[in-house]
Amino acid sequence: MKMMNLVIKIAIVITILFSSSFVGISQNCTDVKELFRKRHIIREMTYGHPYTTFDRHNKNFINLDNAISNIRNNIIQENNIDPLKRGPIFKAYQKIYNKAVESMPSDNGMESDKSMSNLALWAKNNAFVNLIGLDSIARLLDKTDTTGTKRNSFKFKAIASFQRISGEIKSDNSYMQGYSRSLIQWLQCYDLLKATAASIEFPTSRAPLFVVLCAGQ
Repeated sequence: MKMMNLVIKIAIVITILFSSSFVGISQNCTDVKELFRKRHIIREMTYGHPYTTFDRHNKNFINLDNAISNIRNNIIQENNIDPLKRGPIFKAYQKIYNKAVESMPSDNGMESDKSMSNLALWAKNNAFVNLIGLDSIARLLDKTDTTGTKRNSFKFKAIASFQRISGEIKSDNSYMQGYSRSLIQWLQCYDLLKATAASIEFPTSRAPLFVVLCAGQ
């Protein structure tokens, strides 16, 4: 009986390890599994996930604008008139876009120790759409609206989200996963806005003004 229990435990461990090598974890709000794992290598250390939108350690990384263009092209190429034939990258972006155009969530930006802030995720989604510049069916926003107003609206919503943060991370809390996940979304949102400001694709008048984020601090 003990031997059988041991065999079952070993089988469970092997199953978990085997599954984790081939099944990616879905990104927030997309429900689309990552296509590749174990590709991000820094100083001979391999990481399961890149933890970043732009893998600058990749030998094929040329510059920020090429990276943005590659992401955009992958989304466009995976679009298809037949919804059943659309690729996972397009589907993931479409869900991000659809979440970004929803009303601003009303939570405090940190939510609680056990759940991630919807406001933080909404802010990041808007910052990503602003950077990539495609609508829900992979059309260039700057071509469907040559004034730039629609694309700019995603930037303004992301920036406005920072003004809505009222929650705090409790220093005496032992369960920090929810707070950590919220904080990660805010940091990613900031990085995406900063990437927009660094891109030559945007004239200076359309780059985010980060002084807005620090107003009143």
